[in-house]
Amino acid sequence: MELRFFDEPKEFLDVTGDYLARQPVVSTVVATVAERILRERTAGIPWPARVPCWFVAVLQDGDVVGAAMRTAPFGAYPLFLLPMPEDAARELAHVVLEGGEARRATTGGGQAASRPARRGGTGDAVVRRVHGRRRRAGRTA
Repeated sequence: MELRFFDEPKEFLDVTGDYLARQPVVSTVVATVAERILRERTAGIPWPARVPCWFVAVLQDGDVVGAAMRTAPFGAYPLFLLPMPEDAARELAHVVLEGGEARRATTGGGQAASRPARRGGTGDAVVRRVHGRRRRAGRTA
């Protein structure tokens, strides 16, 4: 299993483009955000200095099997994870924490978003799972 980190969205999209295209509904947030950041950088729009901006591709035997990003400009700057093997999610949590980045929130692909928080003993394992659709009181689906 390999975690390949990218500071540049173009490089990330070059590696993960086919993977993201194979599951457009699941990967739309990651693909759209990476493409937007690429367009903005190309247009000379700087990224806010306080906001983390990186992407990661998860590769197994040379094939992309997962992806994640940290680009959220709000709150605890949550990691956004697409579905990935559990060992990759744990390794990603380890690398992020060992790199000195606080990780107080994750969101994204269902179970993958909750896996990094299962790493014990860090004192930094608060997970916020955000679902795209919420029912409001008095409304029916």
